[in-house]
Amino acid sequence: MTEIIDRRGLKAEMRELLRGAQVDPRMFAALFLLVTKVAIPALGLPEAAAATLSASFSWPQLVTAAIGGAIAVTIAPVIRKALKR
Repeated sequence: MTEIIDRRGLKAEMRELLRGAQVDPRMFAALFLLVTKVAIPALGLPEAAAATLSASFSWPQLVTAAIGGAIAVTIAPVIRKALKR
């Protein structure tokens, strides 16, 4: 049996999910500065290792979070539908 998809409801639900998933730029900056300027230097690593670790907490982490968020928004309706059965 086919099921009718409520596109307007689905769009509204996706907008609400995205609205709740927004990241405050001030919090991102605070976390970035805390990790790169306080936590990593406190480890006492060699300069090269500290630079590599610091770079891994910049744009790669942001890209990974964006990809994960997109995947979560994509599969959330499927999971909700499966849980309602």
